[in-house]
Amino acid sequence: MRAILDSVFLFRQTPGEKNRAIFWIWNIGCMVLSATAITFMTLLLAFGEYSYDIFFGYFQSSVTLLLNFLPVFLLLMLLYLATSRAWLSYGITALLAVGGAIGNYYKLKFRDDPFLVADLPNIGTAANVAGGYDLTPGKRILLCAAGVLLGTLFLFLFVRGRLPRRARLAGTAAAVLGLCLAFHFTQDDQIFADAYVDPGVGGWTPTQQYIRRGFVYPFLHSAVEAVDKKPEGYNKAQAKAILDAYSDAGIPEDKRVNLIGIQLEAFADLSKLNAPGISEDVYSTYHRIEAESIHGILVTNSFAAGTQNTERCFLMGLTRLANFRKNTNSYIWYLRSQGYRTTGSHPAAASNYNRQNINRWLGMDEYYFQEDHYASLSGGGVVTYDPIFLPELLRLYQEDAASGQPVFSFNVTYQGHGPYPTDYFTYEANSWDVPGRSEEAWHILNNYLGSVRETSQYLWDMLEALRDDPTPVVVVLYGDHKPWLGDSNSVYTELGIDLDTSTPEGFLNYYSTEYVIWANDAAKNLTGCSFSGEGETISATFLMNKVFSLLGWQGSAYMQYTTDVMDCLPVVGGMGYYLLDGQVLTRDVLPTELLELAKQFQRVEYYYRNNFLY
Repeated sequence: MRAILDSVFLFRQTPGEKNRAIFWIWNIGCMVLSATAITFMTLLLAFGEYSYDIFFGYFQSSVTLLLNFLPVFLLLMLLYLATSRAWLSYGITALLAVGGAIGNYYKLKFRDDPFLVADLPNIGTAANVAGGYDLTPGKRILLCAAGVLLGTLFLFLFVRGRLPRRARLAGTAAAVLGLCLAFHFTQDDQIFADAYVDPGVGGWTPTQQYIRRGFVYPFLHSAVEAVDKKPEGYNKAQAKAILDAYSDAGIPEDKRVNLIGIQLEAFADLSKLNAPGISEDVYSTYHRIEAESIHGILVTNSFAAGTQNTERCFLMGLTRLANFRKNTNSYIWYLRSQGYRTTGSHPAAASNYNRQNINRWLGMDEYYFQEDHYASLSGGGVVTYDPIFLPELLRLYQEDAASGQPVFSFNVTYQGHGPYPTDYFTYEANSWDVPGRSEEAWHILNNYLGSVRETSQYLWDMLEALRDDPTPVVVVLYGDHKPWLGDSNSVYTELGIDLDTSTPEGFLNYYSTEYVIWANDAAKNLTGCSFSGEGETISATFLMNKVFSLLGWQGSAYMQYTTDVMDCLPVVGGMGYYLLDGQVLTRDVLPTELLELAKQFQRVEYYYRNNFLY
């Protein structure tokens, strides 16, 4: 017994022949148990605040368990072999895996959206907006934090053996090879399908698809989407030939109007969801704007988050975005090629979603942010409120329009960004109330709806200022996604709003906002279009097509092609869904001819994304 204790507690170097077996059993055994503990902690956090049935379901799938465990174990062993310090290896591995799982937990809690590889470049943006959320750690997070600290301490005290140099070199090479193989397996779509855990709860949203496979495994699998992978059957020459069948059409001199686009942060008409208790005057001004505009339902790719996704789908005509690092095709470049001045503003940080670079790569001549413009209007802080932003937006537009050059001004608001206070009022508590409501819902919804009412009034004032302007101008307004309404969508639940995306009603409740296309009298007279009435339900991808169509513009070759696609598939989601004839369809159940069109669109879109034409 004494020999065993000596081996366990006192080894500093590789032991002698007598204790070698105990050394290996103890050290490698502790490494396996350490990786198991880290994996368990990631699974304990992986399902966010969804049902514990999902957690228990993980243990019913050996594929899911193995593919969550292997990357953790191999990384842990790689670090152990490289450093000969078990405690350091455990601490780094746990920091990455459990830390990522904690980030995933909070992202699910606040946004119902998992942490993906594609989110890594946006961690800074996420940190900037996290301050308003309640980050108080729950029991599971505290338990996992304790597990990381205690595990590190235990290994520091009791696992101190160091491997011989040769064994470390050979083992490191084997661990690197193992990690490469494990990563390869995590990218396989068929294995991903086989690893699906079905505990009998929830639907088929991308979020639920993700969390049913744990955290480490689906996070690594999301690298497939982070890389702009060639679609199946892609042939560059064939995709080019399809696009070459069209050619850019110029904008006739006698049909040129100025365009103002405004993406409204988390702006959505909840009164259309039959939510009880909403005061009629909350949306009355917005409904007045709709009544004198073309208006319809806009389907986005995200819920309670994804500002940049909706924004760039609109500006680029894409269903799937890439990690842009150079000049990339967009409708902004087309307008710029037609002599338009392309500009706009966002009253928050230029670094948010890398707008200071990406907007330039998308063709913006000039763009104003908090740092270089709006901070001076707010005493140095973020201009979160539309009473400052919208009048300044109008002033900047009028300044540009006065030059006589046609203008495309695209702007993104910040007011409306969640979370909304849960225990005090930033607006009067007169927007929503029902018997039996919770205090938290009362505060959240009144604060959100108060913001909507205020934004609507300032939008109306802006349109009034443009109404009699002799310069023809068209204004496009749309919401980027549904708002955050309580952790785990608690207020939606309290309102009785169906968010089951497997049904058409729940799908639209979850993924849709509204769009409005308004024109002043000068633009109506110039185009011969009344700009009134109800428009069709379309993806954000096709919103610019709709605007150009109303103006009588054909647009670029790519726009002409996507207009033909839109006529057959008006709602094409970037995550593999379609809305057709009121039914939610996945690709595998599309009619044959539409399936072929969808595949072709994916190939042409890839070509357009990766071959700059301007």
